[in-house]
Amino acid sequence: MSEAFLKGYRALDLTGLSGQLCGRILADLGMEVIKIEPPGGDPVRNLAPFIRSAEGKLLSTTFAHLNAGKASKVLDLAKEADRDEFRKLVAASDVMLESFQPGEMDAKGMGYKDLATLNPALVMASITPFGQTGPKKNLACNDLVALAQSGFLYISGDASLPPCKPPEVQAYYFASLFAAAGVLAALYRGERTGRGDHVDSSMQETLATQEHI
Repeated sequence: MSEAFLKGYRALDLTGLSGQLCGRILADLGMEVIKIEPPGGDPVRNLAPFIRSAEGKLLSTTFAHLNAGKASKVLDLAKEADRDEFRKLVAASDVMLESFQPGEMDAKGMGYKDLATLNPALVMASITPFGQTGPKKNLACNDLVALAQSGFLYISGDASLPPCKPPEVQAYYFASLFAAAGVLAALYRGERTGRGDHVDSSMQETLATQEHI
């Protein structure tokens, strides 16, 4: 059997729904991915559709699909003790994935610059609607807003009818896919330089790459 492409690498996944496909892709490629969940479990576990386990428990198929192949660890990052444990994990990991609002991780002392002091080789990928900089970075946004802001809705559906929203949450998936590609590029460069990087994946920008269709 051939060896997994990313065997030996470890990622910490702090993402919500908008970024969890990124970790799934990395896990499929052989990376060890640890999903960091808050007490009570990740909110995506509450999303339909559900199936019922043999024990009668309702299980989210959305969560199962986006997090297949990942391990799980519960940490309350509002508590200093758990933040310390998280920092120890960062020091022993290669990648961190997050989808918080720009500046939120910095406010907690867990932004890229903070974590790079613990692990200079760390690759951090941030998945957000409009990226880490610019006038729109803090705007409220969901999948539909990102599709509209990128121009993607203009080319969606029959030209003689109103715009048609693509199925599922394509804005989240496109940004996650591009983030995974960015992580691979950063790891490749890091093998030669010993330095990590901060991958900034914007839903608006990644969707805009499809407007030529």
